[in-house]
Amino acid sequence: MSRVWKAVTPQAADLAGFLGVEDTVLFVSAHAPNANVMGTLAGAEGLVLVFENACGGISDGALACGAEVLVIPEGDLARMDELLTQVRRRYRRVLIAVEAIAERTGAIADLPRLVEIKQRHQVFLLVDESASFGVLGCSGRGLTEHDGVRPADVDVISCGLGRALGSAGGFV
Repeated sequence: MSRVWKAVTPQAADLAGFLGVEDTVLFVSAHAPNANVMGTLAGAEGLVLVFENACGGISDGALACGAEVLVIPEGDLARMDELLTQVRRRYRRVLIAVEAIAERTGAIADLPRLVEIKQRHQVFLLVDESASFGVLGCSGRGLTEHDGVRPADVDVISCGLGRALGSAGGFV
């Protein structure tokens, strides 16, 4: 997939190079990236874990993808870990979807801990960088740069382009 998109959209390759990821896919809507990815990674027989008060892109994407959705108290990673210990084996695919900076509270996600939980439970991790892209990290690359986490340790980074870039659309 990545080679096809690079050939079709050089802007996606430029963005991927800036972020230090394999590739990006551009969307005409800021809402579309999360909904599309959640459906692919979790699907109708999967599970999506989100924090309460999640942004519209995450909450709408989780509801639209057909997976079961568990809502965790904002930032309560101990509860998330506990729930995954209890229910992980019931689902073929599980996705944790969080905002790098919570749109409604301004809380910054604990990415190193999220990556550790993701790896231990063998689940997918989506980080929505819409409020952190252009803001966090020395170069504005977002939460991975801010926390010193390799972008490859996050399965999907999504972002709307309307805030830092003053544009339309989004990417994963």
